[in-house]
This record gives sequence, structure tokens and C-alpha cells, in this order.
Amino acid sequence: MAFERRILHYSPGPTDLIGQLDGSTVVSAWFELSRRGGCTRGEVVLNDEFADRDSIDVGDWLAFDYETGDRWYLGRVEKRTARHPAGVTLHLYGPAGEMDEVFPGGYGTGVADGSPPHHFGQPGHFADDPDTGEEDFDSISKPHELVDELIQQYVEPNTHIVHDAGEIEEPTAPTALTSMKFRGDESVFSILQQLSIQARDASWGVDADRTFFFLEPRTDLLQTFIEKTDLVSLNESRDRESLYNRISLVGGFVYGPEVSSSQHAKNVYRWTGNFIENDSRTLYGERRIRLHLPWMRTLGDSQEFVREFFRLYAAPQSRFQIEVANQSSLIKPWEGVIRVEDQFGTELVEAQPDVIRVQFDHQPRLTISIGAVDPTIIWPDSGIDDRWPVPGDEDPEHGGAVVNLASADETDDTPWMGSTDDKFYLTSGAFSSTLKTSQACSWHSTPYGICWDGENCLSGSSGSGFKLFLTSGQFSSTIKDSQSVTRKKLNTSDDGTNTFASKSSDDINGQLYKFSGKITSTIKDSQDTSAWHNSAFALTFDGTNTPWISSNGVLRLVSGAFTSTIKTSQSTSTNSGGISWNGTDTFVATRHAGVSEKLVQYSGQFTSTIKTSQSVGTIDSVPFGIDTNSVSSRLGI
Repeated sequence: MAFERRILHYSPGPTDLIGQLDGSTVVSAWFELSRRGGCTRGEVVLNDEFADRDSIDVGDWLAFDYETGDRWYLGRVEKRTARHPAGVTLHLYGPAGEMDEVFPGGYGTGVADGSPPHHFGQPGHFADDPDTGEEDFDSISKPHELVDELIQQYVEPNTHIVHDAGEIEEPTAPTALTSMKFRGDESVFSILQQLSIQARDASWGVDADRTFFFLEPRTDLLQTFIEKTDLVSLNESRDRESLYNRISLVGGFVYGPEVSSSQHAKNVYRWTGNFIENDSRTLYGERRIRLHLPWMRTLGDSQEFVREFFRLYAAPQSRFQIEVANQSSLIKPWEGVIRVEDQFGTELVEAQPDVIRVQFDHQPRLTISIGAVDPTIIWPDSGIDDRWPVPGDEDPEHGGAVVNLASADETDDTPWMGSTDDKFYLTSGAFSSTLKTSQACSWHSTPYGICWDGENCLSGSSGSGFKLFLTSGQFSSTIKDSQSVTRKKLNTSDDGTNTFASKSSDDINGQLYKFSGKITSTIKDSQDTSAWHNSAFALTFDGTNTPWISSNGVLRLVSGAFTSTIKTSQSTSTNSGGISWNGTDTFVATRHAGVSEKLVQYSGQFTSTIKTSQSVGTIDSVPFGIDTNSVSSRLGI
């Protein structure tokens, strides 16, 4: 391919061609492609005389083609400077800049542009907001779903950006979203900055064809560059400037019930959270950043974002910058990784580029930057005071949490147990029949339930002695603690502080229990389940609610830990013996011996949609308990 350097002028829109710029008038040109934004900054310098400065105006569009039909960049003229006697500089920004001019929602139908607030999330949140009665509501549960709604409802109708559902991806390990409400204060651009990190550091932006993309990180190798062979220059820097392990997060306002019906006064506070990554703080000292995200109002949403933020910024970063000349093909940062090797063939870095700057003159010359952008550029300190009163019992989740990455990087392996051979099992993935390890638990005599807390295994026994056990690791026969209990105690779970257990009996009411610590006989709370079924076979805890299961195969979700409020239920096959939750799907062990001994993964909490299942009858014909290694995902931390 021959490099033609075609720079095309469009006005008033990006499809209204005016013509091609005369190459002799173009002194220099460059543009940038970013993994967070797509086509972003650009610049064209012309030697036009001062009197001809109006030939291209602010708001016009310029496209850069390598050759006819091979478009590399599209940008809108944001600023023009002209000098006497000659010289015009055009400062550009790509189509993603239009999203900084789109503001979802509004203050109400009778205010300003007449747009109602727009609430996205799961039903049942923030019913006491004073504008709930006129808000628009869309039910969504994941960040990529919100992105899709924002592009369809707000961006595509009001910009030149094209929506393509196939270019909006759900991460392989999806994160959850509870509630976000917009009142016309925040632009889609600023919202996407946060959502992209929350969605496992997704790439997002608008390409040169005006198509919006929101893509999970890629691992495809695009190109390898070797020192002294392919590179004009190579630089590496490593510092603590963008290292942060404490976040003071200032969110939006939360409204409680009316305290004065005559004045319609409500309890109100600003949601704030203090989040710490302890491992990083121990190693590097405390590094604090304050973020203002006014649409953030729940602990769960905050933790989903903070965890991914810490993945990017809780350790010192090495940033690489390389320069490559005479490129005939364009590297797009969102499409894959590049590999950089030293002159001896040793890998220096293999990662997705963050920004690629293309000098678009005699031959394309690429400057490639690898390393996450300084977060203070994305979120400069707003100066909003975060010293607000703590709401106390009105919001027990208020105030933040410790979010350690060590507990957030669990494998996808599935711990479960069976009563035929009285064993713990760890199978590879979620699910497979590949047995990674197993452990005979002879001390159990008919084990029933299992829970993994990231360090130890909690389990229950229905044999003689009726005990709860805490064993070291995954798995070992080292018993760290045990606790005798009355009657049958089945599947166990925990919330990082307390132990949960269920009791099953044919003649005594089924119970759900919450014990103080790991493990004591001190019962903090209990719930009679006989109104639904007298055999409470298994339970888990998701950080907010308690999913449990009875012997007749009905999954139930009760509010909190515990209440008698049933939020939802789902019938399954009979003789279900274990239940767990990984933040996205529900895991169930069915124990119909000789008929269907399976581990089943249901979509959501709860639906009848089976995502996958795995027969385990050849391993153990009576699977009783099941859990997930993703402790942080289960607890929403």
C-alpha cells in the first residue's frame, strides 16, 4: 500500500464532504487513538494566509485516510488559531467528544428542558427520593447493560455516533450494578470513564467510522517490537505518582422517609465511602485520592468500582513509550496487545497500548504509550467537602470497606462435597468433571455443606455428633476449630465475620442460624423456615440477602440475614442439597442419587435459565454442598 496522506474536510456533519485538503498547504498533522476514547486528540497545521482562515471553521470535521478507503482517524475542529501573515492550526477531538455534550436525565418535567430523572438499576432502591414519582426507570443489573441503554437512548439520537449492539460486550467475569440515577448533571463521557473501569477495565470509545465500542480487554498479539531492530526510541519510567491505595469516595444524596409530613422534610445525607487496599498500604505507605462520583449511592456499586480501580493503581506502575517509524498498518489500542522485547529477546512488556500518537506526515510514525493514565487527569479533585454525618442505622452499609485484591483474585474452581464417600472435592472451573483434589473427611460422618472463606473451609456434619467444622486450607485434614450443635446442621456460609448454618429435620422446624465468629455456640440470629418447608437444607450469604434451599428443591432468597421476607423463589429438581452464589449466577448441587447427580449453574438470583451443568455421579452419587472460590464476588466486595 502506498501512503497517500488524504485529509478530507466535512461540513456541517462528518458525512458531508467538502473536499480534500491540498497537500501543499498541510505543514504537519498528527492524531491520537486511545483505549479510553477511541479517536481522541488531533492537530493539523496549515500554511494558509490569515485572510483564508475561515475556510475551515470550528465544528467542521477532518478525516485522515492512509489511502482511499483506509480511514485512520476522524475528528471535529474544537479550536482554531490563525497567525499573520500565514499559519492556521486546527485542534481536533474525535467523535467521543460529542458524548461530553450529552447529559442523561433531568431535574423534572417542569424544570429546564423538561426531562425527568432517569434511574437505571435493580428495582426496590431509593424509593424515598423526592423525585421518584416522575423518574424514568430502566431495569438493568450490569455495567455493560447501562452503557448500551445510554448509547441507544441518549447518544445515538443526539450525536453522529453509531450504536452497534455487537460492539458492546459483557466481561467474561462480569461485575454487578445496583442503582445509578442521573438528573442531567453528568455527561455520558464522564459516566463511561467510571463504568469502563468497573466493567473489568473495558476499552471504550468511538472509532474512525463513528461506531461506539465497549470491549473487554483483548489478549490477541498485534505486533512485536524489538529494541535496536524496530524501535526509533524506547523509554521506561516507574514511579509512585499514580499509586493509590485509599479512596475517599464522595457520592450522591440519599433520602430517607419523611420526618415532617407538613413540610415534606426528609432525612438526607451524602453517600460517602472510605476504601482501603491494605496490602498496598503496608508495602508502599498510604496514598489517598478523593473521587467525586455523584451517581454512586450504594456500597455494592462502590466496591465493584473500587476493586477494579485498585487493580490498576494499587502498585507502582511501569510506563513504556516506544517510537516506531514507517508503519503501513494502524495499531488500534482496543484490538489487542503489543509485545516489546530488548535486544536479547527478553520480554519487557506485553499489554494493550493505552495511547498511540500517529505523526501523519511523510510516513506514519507511531509513538506508543503503555501504562494506565494518571487517574487525577480523569477525576481531578472537585473540592466537594466529604465530611458528612454518618447516617447510622438508616444505612448500615454506609462508610466503605477494606477491599484487598488478594481476596478478589480467586480462581473459578468449584468446591463441593458428597456423602457417598464422605469427601470434599475441588473440581476445575465452574463446572467440569476434572478433579483437581479431594480430601477424605472421616471426622465428619455424612458431611452436608461447605463454604470457602478464602483461607479455611467451613463445613457441617449430620452424622453422630452434629458439628460445624473449620478446617485449614483447601483442603487439609487439619481441624482449626469445631463446634457441637443440636440436631442436623447442614450447609454453612460466612460473611467474613460470622458463620451461617441451616438445620433440617422431619419432626422439628427447619431453622437458619447466624453464629458469632468462626465458630462459636453464640447464636446472633435465627429464622424459623417451617412456614415454607421444615427442611432447610442449605444456605449461603451474598453480602445482603440469604439464598437458601429446602429438600423439596425450592430455592428461596430471604431479605437480610435473616428475615421472613421472601424476595423471590424458584422451583428446581427435587433433592437439591447445596447452594452458592458468585455475584452473577446461582450454583446448586442436586443429590438425587442414581438419577441426576449434578452441579447446576443458574443464571441470576433466581431464574430457571440453566447456563451449564455437570454430572458428578461418577465422583460421588450424593452431592450435598457446593460453593464458589470467588468469595469477594459472593459477598459483593
